[in-house]
Amino acid sequence: TMGTNTGNIKTPHKKKTTCSPTIEIPRFEKRGVSEMTYCPESSWDDGMSSQVQGNIPHSQFSSPMKVLEDDGVYVRSTFDLFKAKGEHKGESVISLTFFEVYDNQVQDLLGNKDNVEPLQLQDHDNHISVKGLTSIEVYSAEQTVKLMRTAANKRKVGSTAVNSFSSRSHTICVLHVAICPALEMKSEGADWMDQANSEVISAKLTLVDLAGSERIRRTEVEGKKQKESIRINKDLFILGRVISILAGKKGKRTELPTPYRESKLSRLLQDSIGGNCCTVMIACIAPNQIDEAIETLRYAQMTRGVMNKAVQNLVLGASCSTESKALRKENKLLKAWFFELMEQHDNVVALLKEDHREKAELKNELSETQCNISIISNENQLL
Repeated sequence: TMGTNTGNIKTPHKKKTTCSPTIEIPRFEKRGVSEMTYCPESSWDDGMSSQVQGNIPHSQFSSPMKVLEDDGVYVRSTFDLFKAKGEHKGESVISLTFFEVYDNQVQDLLGNKDNVEPLQLQDHDNHISVKGLTSIEVYSAEQTVKLMRTAANKRKVGSTAVNSFSSRSHTICVLHVAICPALEMKSEGADWMDQANSEVISAKLTLVDLAGSERIRRTEVEGKKQKESIRINKDLFILGRVISILAGKKGKRTELPTPYRESKLSRLLQDSIGGNCCTVMIACIAPNQIDEAIETLRYAQMTRGVMNKAVQNLVLGASCSTESKALRKENKLLKAWFFELMEQHDNVVALLKEDHREKAELKNELSETQCNISIISNENQLL
């Protein structure tokens, strides 16, 4: 694992504080990692995104070779990930996706700016994915951060009475990592060429920025913004229900179903909460809003009760795929042969039954004939 620092986070009183560097990201341990941020709307003076994602509103990447003091979790995690990739002896490929959930609709933030059609979710092998989502292969931390900032600039934001740069959507940034561990054997002189295609280990780093919960009476929003606030609060409420049920299942037997499907946000975070992932939630609070701070801490405390079990995600490589196809073909032939034998067996059984029936009929006829002969013989004796 590698430690990652969340960077300096500004409070409404302009004091700077640094989160403890105890957040650990399994870098090339072949597991999924998720980091989520949650805070009430009034916890920030200039928006949650600019603190967690870094100085996102500025599209220019002023220092391409190092992490700046004001850079947040997104930038630091990306640099740490590529640093780990550089230390890894094997081959690995990293790709980036970045999208938002606005009004329970998924919008691609990396794709064509003119394409505003909402994307659909699809289930594949018990995993939720977004159909038609733009995925870009990235080769450096600098390129990745630049794409992140370009995508974050497309996020829907608005002004409220407590926040002039309020996020109106939840954003999910995913760095997909494909690792071929067999390549590490090359330096040892082992025959790794064949093994390289045997399996690929898939992992992902998911960075989630949840929109802040809002109290309409305080934010003073109306019309469209009020509907946005209601939708944001509903998403967070459903996510809280999911977390509550999963936390309640810890060490207990409960029949309550987990309501992942009640919102697209909870479905997209299914792996992160209660799935195959190591998850960290960063709860952001402000000392001048005690009630909201307590509610946020309760939300975070409840999240700690969720137990995830992260295991390796093995994906078949080229040679395994070919072997699998050959085995499936052989299995299909064996099944056809089996059904043919079963059909032959049924035919033989039918013939045996027919033969048995004919023998029974002949036996009955013979018995009747013998009976008739006995009767005739008795009549002859009388005559």
